[in-house]
Amino acid sequence: YYVDGLQDILITELSQIGGLRVTSRQSTIRYRGSELPAANIAEELGVDAIVEGSLLREGNNIEVTIQLIDGRSDDHLWSGRYIRQTPYVFNLISEVADAIDAEVTTKVPQEGDRLTRNRMGPVDTRAIDAYALGIAHLDRFTRDGIRTAIAQFQTAVAIEPKFALAWGQLAVAHAIHALFGFAQPRESIEKWQAAALKAIEADDQVAIGHSALGWARMYSWDFGGACESFEEALRLDPSAPYAMHGNADCLMLDGRMDECVARIREIQLVSPFSAMHNLPLSSHLFMARRFDDAITATKDVQARNRQLSLHWFLSLVYWQQGRFDEALEEERLELEQRGDIVLLAALEEGFDAAGPTGAMRSTAQALVDRARESYVNPFFIGETFARAEMVDEALHWLDQAAGHGSYNMTYLAFWPPFDVLRDDPRYHDLVERVYGSRAQEISRAAISSR
Repeated sequence: YYVDGLQDILITELSQIGGLRVTSRQSTIRYRGSELPAANIAEELGVDAIVEGSLLREGNNIEVTIQLIDGRSDDHLWSGRYIRQTPYVFNLISEVADAIDAEVTTKVPQEGDRLTRNRMGPVDTRAIDAYALGIAHLDRFTRDGIRTAIAQFQTAVAIEPKFALAWGQLAVAHAIHALFGFAQPRESIEKWQAAALKAIEADDQVAIGHSALGWARMYSWDFGGACESFEEALRLDPSAPYAMHGNADCLMLDGRMDECVARIREIQLVSPFSAMHNLPLSSHLFMARRFDDAITATKDVQARNRQLSLHWFLSLVYWQQGRFDEALEEERLELEQRGDIVLLAALEEGFDAAGPTGAMRSTAQALVDRARESYVNPFFIGETFARAEMVDEALHWLDQAAGHGSYNMTYLAFWPPFDVLRDDPRYHDLVERVYGSRAQEISRAAISSR
């Protein structure tokens, strides 16, 4: 786990070198311990060079050996060996990044200053340990994993209040906690915005704080503030996937859907094997009404992330195309994989009674029953009622979603399943509630994408 933490810090440093595109840790971790030649790895990742290293930690000392390898020829371009006491790990990472910067300076056109992030100096090793553990647990994307990550990042910043990366990752962890439905959205967004602001206060030259603040603003429907935050994050780190995604959403809200999709595709260049960073392509193609492309993209993401189940999304797309039998089969596969026997029984009962529409009606009602006992995102209940063409019920639950601060409401105007609602005055009231003074402009943008 310690290696995960140091790798994350090194990638942050390298991302500040002008002209470089740096691949995310989530996409490179799959090659740890791999026997593939560097040239093969470079080809899969679409990069020109590979940074490879090893770490030995004994007591209060760490030894790091780093190599820079040409991704085409497999030639070693540079290597270095560093031995430091653990409190000086930030200095060690900065020295490694400076050495790589010096090596690539003659090969990459430089844009602006070289590494400018203020060095943290000696740091309590307990904070680095907690940060590294948080990174490892966050990557699991489970309820327990995310909650453990939050606790570890909180420990790190309690020990080192100026640890900007830990504040930023704490913000991301709170965001993911709510996005995965493990926490109430309004409660989480307050926590993640506070952590993002702390990250910026600790070091405003680290992109993750601006990215996290951008998403807190986006999901609070402060679209202008969100887009400013994403622009600042990309100025600091042009390879930041979360900021690239946010920038794409800003293009979509401006009615520039083709540019939005093109921007989303760029994320795959810096994070080709991360589920979190690849799923947005499917959803944005869906919102662009490019349904066949959305299906292709979803199947591609599934093939590269076997641990994911995306039958639910394929069901949405097939349903929108009128391919109801295929949609219901994907729905069944999703519920079987989750082990959700209650919703599966509701689906089958509804289908037997009234066909595909009955299946959605029965599923929606089962979700309503579940919501009486535990939190269910009202947006998804409204979406399911919309697929059943039950307009009153769909609008009721979307109103609830707006009141709960559901993050999905950000995409209300663009989401295809709500086509059945668009002529209802209550839908237009919801659009104005979400988009405020930009409601008419964004509605026109959504219409142009259809």
